[in-house]
Amino acid sequence: MGDVARNDKGEVIFAATRRVQARWPIEVAEGKAMCLAVKLARCYGCQNIIFETDCVTIVNRLSRSAVFFSDLDGVLEDVLFFCKDFVSIRWSHVLRDGNTVAHHLARLIPFGVEQRWERHCPTEVAPYVLMDALSYD
Repeated sequence: MGDVARNDKGEVIFAATRRVQARWPIEVAEGKAMCLAVKLARCYGCQNIIFETDCVTIVNRLSRSAVFFSDLDGVLEDVLFFCKDFVSIRWSHVLRDGNTVAHHLARLIPFGVEQRWERHCPTEVAPYVLMDALSYD
């Protein structure tokens, strides 16, 4: 799982990665990464949030607060629970290319490790963060 949070200027607030050895369906893995992002955003005092993922299922389900009874729904329920204190939330679907930073961040560390960076990101993903920020201009 890899998450990066940026402010409205594109500056990194935090970056985090957690690598677990599991055989989750893709949607569950994306949901777990979203849950990590939501928890960290709360810890860092973020209030007005846009969460991006390349998993359209996650965006659609969270946008409607649609929770049922599958393994994915247990994860989505956690995400929605931790979102209750934000002032505003928007769920955004991005293409795989728009998820490059998180993709590379998720592969940065060995299994069983969690790493966080504050106000910067690891040098291995810094070029992707810059390219992503430039694409918004």
